[in-house]
Amino acid sequence: MSDTAISKIKEAEEKAKLVVDEANEKKKRILEDAKKEALQKYDEIINEAQKVRNEKLESSKNKAIEESKELEQKAKMNNESIKSIDVDTVEGLVKKIVERIVS
Repeated sequence: MSDTAISKIKEAEEKAKLVVDEANEKKKRILEDAKKEALQKYDEIINEAQKVRNEKLESSKNKAIEESKELEQKAKMNNESIKSIDVDTVEGLVKKIVERIVS
């Protein structure tokens, strides 16, 4: 082979090596970008899930507080109605219960 052919082959090999090296660099950049984007999407999904969880937790907490207020109000009303029972009525009921137990 002539020197010209050999030098053209070497030149072609060098160009091919440059193309392969550039392709490898581009592949690395693409992979790095994909990893960054995946991590960003992951963080967004986690943040959104935490936001939804916190909203539901707050809603449940508010509902529980509201229901407990209603129960407290009913308990106060029952307490007042028990307090308003005449002492004589209570004593009479106790006496009847004791008589039944003793009999």
